[in-house]
Amino acid sequence: MVGKVMIIVGGIFAPVGVILLVVCAALTINTVQFRASAVSTTGTVVDVRPRLNCSDGSCTTTYRPVVAYRTPDGAKIIFTSDSGTNSRPQVGSRVTVLFAENDPGHARLDSFTEFWLAPLITGLLGIVFTGIGAVLIITRLRRRSRDAWLDTHGTRISAEIVRVEQNRSVRINGVHPWRVIADWVDPASGGHATFTSGDLRHNPSDRITGRRTIEVLIDPADPGRRYRMLLESVGVIG
Repeated sequence: MVGKVMIIVGGIFAPVGVILLVVCAALTINTVQFRASAVSTTGTVVDVRPRLNCSDGSCTTTYRPVVAYRTPDGAKIIFTSDSGTNSRPQVGSRVTVLFAENDPGHARLDSFTEFWLAPLITGLLGIVFTGIGAVLIITRLRRRSRDAWLDTHGTRISAEIVRVEQNRSVRINGVHPWRVIADWVDPASGGHATFTSGDLRHNPSDRITGRRTIEVLIDPADPGRRYRMLLESVGVIG
């Protein structure tokens, strides 16, 4: 069950992450190109536009400055900054403005927030989403590869069922999944191994009541790490 969830979640997170990285790249390229060709001048804050932002019952106010500046030919341009701050800008304060030479109305404040905040956020989110998605998918594919190897080359043994328990470290749709714990002692070496099944959606107790053992496929070279409990042999499906 968890394996399917890993593939589904990974299949969602990875593409979303890639899209965010593409957006980050596009924003970065646009910013670099704009800054390389923009004309710098000094503008004046002539007004402030507050914006109320509410989330989870709490509200904060951000302030976007309205800035006026003049182009080299004397034309007066007024624009509102795309980014806001928690502190109210002082009307009359001087700020640095960058504007497109062939389109003076396309102007932005020369600040980190104005130019780099959006690429930074989308880039970080893209890395996180892509990383989580890739880890989930790779982990699941490795498990599939391990299970395929065990199906072909593994040694079948019988392990003693110890208990059925809920995996308290995992919650899926608000419910802790179930798992089977079994022990085995290698009759040749006396070595001990504990096997834990994959997470199960339903309590398997009714399927294994009265059974003392469960079959497990192991890699004799590393039975403690490379194994697969054959729950399907007793009618338990994840």
